Amino acid sequence: MLPFCEALLRTTRLGKRQLAAALQLRNVVFLCFAILFAASLSASASQETPPAVAREFRATWIASVGNINFPSQPGLPAETLKQEIRSLLDTAERLRLNAVIFQVRPSCDALYSSEIEPASYYLVGENTPGLALKFDPLAYAVEQAHARGLELHAWFNPYRAGLLPRRNSSPKHVLQRHPEWIRRFGNYLWLDPGLADVQDYVTGVIMDVVRRYDIDGVHLDDYFYPYPERSPGGTAMDFPDQPTYEAYRRKGGAENRDDWRRSNVNTLVRRMKPTIQMVKPWVKFGISPFGIWRPGNPGPIKGMDAFATVYADARLWLQQGWVDYLSPQLYWGYDSPNQDFALLLRWWNNQSTAGRFVWPGLNAVKVGKVWKRTEILKQISMTRSLSRQPGAVFWNIESLRARETGLGAALAQGPYSSPALVPAFPWLAGEKPGVPKVLFTEAQAGRWLLHWTDALGNPPARWVIQSMRGGKWNTEVLPAQEVNRVYAGRQQLPEIVAITAMDRRGNLSAPFIERTRSK
Repeated sequence: MLPFCEALLRTTRLGKRQLAAALQLRNVVFLCFAILFAASLSASASQETPPAVAREFRATWIASVGNINFPSQPGLPAETLKQEIRSLLDTAERLRLNAVIFQVRPSCDALYSSEIEPASYYLVGENTPGLALKFDPLAYAVEQAHARGLELHAWFNPYRAGLLPRRNSSPKHVLQRHPEWIRRFGNYLWLDPGLADVQDYVTGVIMDVVRRYDIDGVHLDDYFYPYPERSPGGTAMDFPDQPTYEAYRRKGGAENRDDWRRSNVNTLVRRMKPTIQMVKPWVKFGISPFGIWRPGNPGPIKGMDAFATVYADARLWLQQGWVDYLSPQLYWGYDSPNQDFALLLRWWNNQSTAGRFVWPGLNAVKVGKVWKRTEILKQISMTRSLSRQPGAVFWNIESLRARETGLGAALAQGPYSSPALVPAFPWLAGEKPGVPKVLFTEAQAGRWLLHWTDALGNPPARWVIQSMRGGKWNTEVLPAQEVNRVYAGRQQLPEIVAITAMDRRGNLSAPFIERTRSK
């Protein structure tokens, strides 16, 4: 277009002013065409560049205590246990969740092979607490979760040691090995959090799992000091740790007992994250505290004071960055007058001054009993409105499997209709994965084979496969083991395929982009 304009100007008899005006017009015309050309290039580039994949933590708790979710009852054979694990994880995969939080230590006992603590009653039953496990549920659950592209966070109850009248009689159980650590509180048997030996013991149990199992996260629940109990006469009971506190005072301790109890819990929480990451820097650390830090925070909120009752200063943990994520159990609805979900979620998000993730626990069990499923959908929508890296954890997985409520179907067809990746944790050290190596060849009988590997020889956590057909992109998140895609013939090929690697910290490589139709 530009040479044509110049020729026109040369062959036209114009004065200087007219010539200057014409040159200015020529520049305007050229600029317009340049903008249109650049826009066309940009549109073409955007069509060939895969869209960003959504980031959202989508998780559910799988509880073993009380045989709530797994196992369905004590004493089941290995094949039945495997089938139950597969069924639970199939549910998570079908609903496009990307993580499960699997309870492995409900009462100083193990749903895994341990030399430290005995097999859990909920796994092996009353008469065989010392039975050597022939089947390891945690090892199998990790394997099956990763095969489905799911993270598995191992969930520990740090201090609960038993529920009366049942007592674990295994010689490996802490009740038998260290009765001096145990405090009875109502019907509970509890490790005393004020004892340094107890803090070391709990840390050692957790680190034993971190070292031996390929878990993606360590998760603690809301039981630090026990929840309030009353005597048969109705009097509020006090946790019986007075001798431990007096020993602390004799050694020069100056804190009052409430502050001392909080310091005991803080000591465990503060040491956990660096201890984990010295061994496996990619393993995340999360806690699900009670949903109210203190009444009046924010103003209209009423309810149990977790700060003063179970001595959990969860706001401090979040602000200090001692956790990678916090899942406060916000088990109330929008219409709850004293525990409004929206007010609480905003408040917790505002406390995250260190940039750690807040992914609330949602009480999906109430759907069909107290709430309609739209309540949960509204709560998910709000998590997304408050954060670019949203997330939620459902209590519990059975509520997502219940067909009569339709919640699972509503999630799969609504907010979870497309996949999402677990958000990246930029504060976890590590290099991003390299661009995948991709081999695209014509196989026998007209089939086409797409094969990919990690450029550096390090297996990623997930693969993101994006393909474009007719100008529309489709996104799949695949497990690390899945490295092939076979197409029946040229007519089945997408126009473009983009392959991206994701590491255990959530970091993405640059995509490898292949125009398959040009082959």
